[in-house]
Amino acid sequence: MANDFSTLSALTDISADLSSAGTVTSGGTGTVDGQSVVILKAADGTTVDIAGAGTAYPVQVRTDTAVYHLSDWNGVGTFTPPPNPIVIPSTS
Repeated sequence: MANDFSTLSALTDISADLSSAGTVTSGGTGTVDGQSVVILKAADGTTVDIAGAGTAYPVQVRTDTAVYHLSDWNGVGTFTPPPNPIVIPSTS
């Protein structure tokens, strides 16, 4: 199951991923969730929407099979433990 998420964790080098997708051209500008973006379009139809203001982080990647929304760059997510966690006794 972890392999199902390998492509998400491999998005650290967008330029390398796009270079294998063919020629990259400008797809113009647009908005994603109200945020201004610059669109990069690969020959295979993949698009990457890059923040148009502030740090140029990718905010959305669209392929022929999926759309990935990227947000909260450099943020730390919150975690709430389950209400009745199972305690596994230590063997040491």
